[in-house]
Amino acid sequence: MRIISLIFYRCLRQAETENYTPLLLTIEVIFTELLKRGDLVQHVVPLKPTDTSPEAEYKRWLNECYEAAISRALQCIKCGRTSSRLQALVTACKLLQAEGKHPLEPTTGKPQFPFNPSMCRRCANRCWSFACLWPLCEDSRTHRRALLLLVERLMPLLNKPHLATDMLCDSLDAGGPISMLALQGVLELVRRHNIEYPDLYDRLYAMFEPEMFATRYKKRLLHLADIFLSSTHLPESLVAAFAKRLARLALVACPEDAGGLLQLVANLLLRHPALKRMICCEDTPAISE
Repeated sequence: MRIISLIFYRCLRQAETENYTPLLLTIEVIFTELLKRGDLVQHVVPLKPTDTSPEAEYKRWLNECYEAAISRALQCIKCGRTSSRLQALVTACKLLQAEGKHPLEPTTGKPQFPFNPSMCRRCANRCWSFACLWPLCEDSRTHRRALLLLVERLMPLLNKPHLATDMLCDSLDAGGPISMLALQGVLELVRRHNIEYPDLYDRLYAMFEPEMFATRYKKRLLHLADIFLSSTHLPESLVAAFAKRLARLALVACPEDAGGLLQLVANLLLRHPALKRMICCEDTPAISE
């Protein structure tokens, strides 16, 4: 392990190219494993001389390499290609996360710092208010990441979630994967904050096209559609229209996707028994020759 770390440290000092993503991934893998194993923990006894054993010297050297790695990762955020800069940010965050789980100093079993939920909520609201000032919707990739963060992490923390209505409604009109992500946020606003959205079921119906199978959020769409159509007070004509559309899509979908579509159709038929006549209508008059 020492030879690998030494080679890595030499490469770290010589990394001046624009594409340093492989080096950042090396940083992440090596030091995450070292933190998990506890190889960076130094046991310091007060009022005693510094330990000069080979093992203690090795741990001090590893700590120097770790500090240099974090410093270089932070420097890489400011220069190079966009992909490398994003990877530098991810690497720095993962190293901090690993250090939080496995501190460099010996722990006694007590919390390292008090967790204040109200302070975290306040900071999350401030960060989102500043982020809303940026052009988040201009680039599709940034737009998707912002929506994922909003609907999966920030919505429960926002003091005024209805302020995100405009962004979610505009995203729902964008079409494609972005509209599928925005659908989850709109569902949260409708169910928990009494926000009304006109023609919501028309928008949901329009999302079920053959193109949906090419997106990575198709399972999310089926899950959200199941929630939207879970009420037994919906008009049968509306539910029947969704069942017919889903059944038609199942004819052209791959076996895995067809299974999910048919499962949703089965749920609709169980909630609305009157729709079973779409499968087998016994009252149909006989057709005479």
